[in-house]
Amino acid sequence: QAAHRWARQIVRGKRGIGRHLAATYLNILSGKISFLSVPKIQDMWDDLNGPGYFQPTTGVKWYVDDVVEYLQATMG
Repeated sequence: QAAHRWARQIVRGKRGIGRHLAATYLNILSGKISFLSVPKIQDMWDDLNGPGYFQPTTGVKWYVDDVVEYLQATMG
């Protein structure tokens, strides 16, 4: 599955982002997180590796540390 290949690619991300996205991915698949989707976390990864930030909403820029902090907060 394409999503599984993507998950394997992110594990080695910068500043632990890969670990956090992988954990979030597994939480989405297991139903522990329903407010995020696999495409959304794929967008986070792509944006962090493209322009260098993720925009959760227009005009707001989250850099790697911001995304890691957010994902940590979703893991309660």
